[in-house]
Amino acid sequence: MEPVIVQINEKFVQLCGQNGYAPKYSFGYRVVDSHSGVDYGHQETRDGKRTTGRYHVLLPDGRLQSVNYWSDFRGYHAKVTYSNLAHH
Repeated sequence: MEPVIVQINEKFVQLCGQNGYAPKYSFGYRVVDSHSGVDYGHQETRDGKRTTGRYHVLLPDGRLQSVNYWSDFRGYHAKVTYSNLAHH
C-alpha cells in the first residue's frame, strides 16, 4: 500500500479587525492517495474584502473538477472546469 500524502501550508500574515477575524491570510492543502484514487485540494487568499482561490477534486469517473473563484462585495463568482475524459 502506498502512503497517503497530505500537504498543508498555512500562513496568517496579519490579524486585525473586529472579533479577531483575519482579513489578510493565505492557506492551502492537498490530499493524494493513489491507492484509493483520492486527489483533492484547496488554496485560498484573502486581502481585505477580496478573496480568491481554487479547489479541485478527482471525480469517480476519472475527470478532474477544478473551481477558480473570487469573492468581493458583489458576491461569490466561480468558474468550473473539467479535464480528462469520463470513464464509466
